[in-house]
Amino acid sequence: IDDGIGYLTVFYGAFFDAIKRILRGMLSAIKSVFVGTPWPVTMCVLLFVAYKMAGTRTAIFVGASLIYLALFGFWQTAMDTLSLVVAASIICVVVGLPLGIWVGKSSRGQTIITPILDVMQTIPSFVYLLPAIAFFSIGKPPAILATVIFAMPPMVRLTALGLRQVAENTREAALAFGANPRQLLLKVELPLALPSIMAGINQVVMMSLSMVVIAALIGAGGMGYVVTEALENTETGRGVLAGVGIALLAMMIDRVVQTANANRQ
Repeated sequence: IDDGIGYLTVFYGAFFDAIKRILRGMLSAIKSVFVGTPWPVTMCVLLFVAYKMAGTRTAIFVGASLIYLALFGFWQTAMDTLSLVVAASIICVVVGLPLGIWVGKSSRGQTIITPILDVMQTIPSFVYLLPAIAFFSIGKPPAILATVIFAMPPMVRLTALGLRQVAENTREAALAFGANPRQLLLKVELPLALPSIMAGINQVVMMSLSMVVIAALIGAGGMGYVVTEALENTETGRGVLAGVGIALLAMMIDRVVQTANANRQ
């Protein structure tokens, strides 16, 4: 394994450098929105999005959570963490949704992908850091890739599950009315599987946030770095406050997504 990784890093270093540049550029663009924007503007936008998607009660909870983060001096690090989670979640959705469609509609795809997902979900999360460091050194790009590997399986599984749960008579009716395979997928199967897909996106975000502390060990920064630094210096209070901040970030996103999905249904 070491010889293989050494060979790849020597002869395909330019390829890994290109991926690192793409990830760094993507993260910089997202970070400029969350971190570069003045905090009153960011807070108002987040509250408006929460209100429009999930209603008044969820918006109040989001506002209280954001006030907590600002009050204890975690605003900058929280927005940094949110940027990393958003970047990882976008990659998980862009890659995981097509894979989930393939697994849900193809028995061969299910046979190939299911064992890989089993391995991805059972290997200890620290193991993901090893190839990330080997190919991309330390910093935010390898942290994003390690988070993607850790968080992608629920997206694939729940997308495939949603497609399999579409009633066969619904498919037959669409085909009887002249739908081609692309129309069947886009206008019938995906809309009916959307609750399951939204649950997959929600799980991706939750697992990405749970990976934040571990990814901080390879330079991800953000709230995870605050927790690891508090652990090293035995600053119990600061570590607990930062942990509560991570939990509030997760609860904010979870409530907005879940309530918006329930309202849509």
